Amino acid sequence: MDEGIATFYSKGNQAPCLGSDEFRAWAYQQRQMDDNEVSKSSLQQFRPNIDEVMTSVAKGFGVELLTLTESQRGRREGNVPRWVVMHLGQELCGLSLRQIADRLGLKRT
Repeated sequence: MDEGIATFYSKGNQAPCLGSDEFRAWAYQQRQMDDNEVSKSSLQQFRPNIDEVMTSVAKGFGVELLTLTESQRGRREGNVPRWVVMHLGQELCGLSLRQIADRLGLKRT
């Protein structure tokens, strides 16, 4: 066992990373990057788009894609696939409710 590693594990108060001083300085600098420095467009490239989510939800629920976007009169209970698309649109796609509503063809009442 390397002496540095033995020393590291024998301390009660351990440093969060191992390596040379130069590496640790680099690692700490990377850790300090603020989430706000990452642009929305950078994040968006890793997110699915709403159409992919809609296709997957329709397939998963065994319904036609049109079910998610077609207008329904009166209060309709049980359009769970649409609700799932709305939730995933926010969580996975990073869209606002207004953007999701526009894509689903929903109008403000």
